[in-house]
Parts: sequence; structure tokens; C-alpha cells
Amino acid sequence: MQEPNEELSRRHLRRQAGDQAASDASGDVTMTRQESLELAKKERQEMATRQLKRRLNWVILGLVVAIVIVYLILFFVG
Repeated sequence: MQEPNEELSRRHLRRQAGDQAASDASGDVTMTRQESLELAKKERQEMATRQLKRRLNWVILGLVVAIVIVYLILFFVG
């Protein structure tokens, strides 16, 4: 047979597991200062990457337009 202490500890463990699942489902997220700083750094890096991608796309478009213009000038003048 099981001892009463063992059954009590099992109940306690089940209750703890249920409490953890409930807190995870409710969205209560506690972060340490280090985790918060790392998240902020990651977000800044992602924003900088998006800005660089956008700028690079505009530069590529400008170069393509410049190449087409030079080609047309050389075709009609030459």
C-alpha cells in the first residue's frame, strides 16, 4: 500500500503542475533584466536589418534604372 505522505506529495505535485500550466496559459511572463535586455537588443537588430533591406532594395532599383538609361543613351546616340 501507499503511504499517506507519498499520496500527499503526489497531490502536491499535480497541483503544482496545474498551477504552472494555468500561469503559462494566462500569459504571465516574468523576465529577468538580462532576458529583457537581450530581447530589446534582438528587436533593435531586427529593425536595423529591415531598414538595411529596404535601403538595399532602393539602391538596386536605382542601379537598374541607371543602367537602362545609359543603355538607351548609347543606343540612340551611338
